[in-house]
Amino acid sequence: MELVVYSDFQCPACAVAAPVLSALAEEGSVTLAYRYFPLVSIHSNAEAAAEAAQAAAQQGRFWEFHDALFARQAAWVDLAGSDAAVAFEAIASEIGLDVSRWREDATSTAVTDAVASDRRDAEELRLSGTPTIFVDGVRYGGPLNREAILQAVESAGMTD
Repeated sequence: MELVVYSDFQCPACAVAAPVLSALAEEGSVTLAYRYFPLVSIHSNAEAAAEAAQAAAQQGRFWEFHDALFARQAAWVDLAGSDAAVAFEAIASEIGLDVSRWREDATSTAVTDAVASDRRDAEELRLSGTPTIFVDGVRYGGPLNREAILQAVESAGMTD
C-alpha cells in the first residue's frame, strides 16, 4: 500500500506526522513517497530545506536527512536564510554526505526542478496545507497518529 505525503520541512504538523509515517514504512505496513510542498508564503526556510533534502537524495541519503531536518526543526526554523543554510550543511556533514557535492547539488537545476515539480503537482491538486496524505490515491483527512493512519491503510487494502 502506498502512502504519498505532501510535506513542508518547516511545518510543525509535518514534524509530528513524519516519525509516524516513517515508522509505518520501516515496519513494512506501507510504501512511503515523500513530495515537496514548501509553503513559502509562511515558511521562509521551507524551500531551502526541501532543496537541501533533495541534494541529500542525490547521494542516496534522503530519509536520513529528512529525519534530521524534522528532529532539529526547532533549531533552524526561525533562522535567517544564511544561518539556516549553515544548519543544513551541518546535518549533511553529520550524516556523512560528501558536503562539497551536496553544496553543489543543492543549487543545481536538477534539485530545484525536482522541488518545483512536486510543488506544481500539489498546486494542481489544489492542496492548501501540509501534511497532505494520500492512502492508495485517496486523500486522508484523519488524525496524524499511527493507529488512525494504519486503520485507513487497512481499510483501503480491503477495497483492493
